[in-house]
Amino acid sequence: MNARVQVLVYSDEMLIVRWLAPGGAEQRWTPGRALRSGQCALSGEKIVCGDAVFSPRGRAPFEPKAMILAAALDRPRASTVRPHVQVLERSAQLLVVRWVEPGRAHFGEQHWKPGRARQAGFCVLSGARIACGDDVFRPSGRPTPPNARAMILAIALDGAGLKHAG
Repeated sequence: MNARVQVLVYSDEMLIVRWLAPGGAEQRWTPGRALRSGQCALSGEKIVCGDAVFSPRGRAPFEPKAMILAAALDRPRASTVRPHVQVLERSAQLLVVRWVEPGRAHFGEQHWKPGRARQAGFCVLSGARIACGDDVFRPSGRPTPPNARAMILAIALDGAGLKHAG
């Protein structure tokens, strides 16, 4: 990895990025499309015109032409802090989940709804691998929460010792 930056805060709407070079400061980056080719400041991957990227906004960026591929943020290295996930209530149609990511996010009573996995991933409760089509629960609500891509395997709940609500 050829990281020139460290991502401090990540959501679909913005990043807070710190440059690793001397004199580098924290900056707010916003999403958009690449208007030119370049190299991802986080992963070192090639960026081509039209790729989904985050780029610096605001006053005097450290490197104004820098970009981070949005796809590079979906990889496990994007966040080194693993969330603490606790299921508070459970029914067939709803989970009430407490989600805490130190320094990033805290959802005291977040509603998760059932569905089928649209992509492969990992269960945030058990760490088990999730395949496309598995029965899962996902965060719901408006606006879309920052952890909207997270999933809990329905079968992982069976061994969790939870009480069913109505």
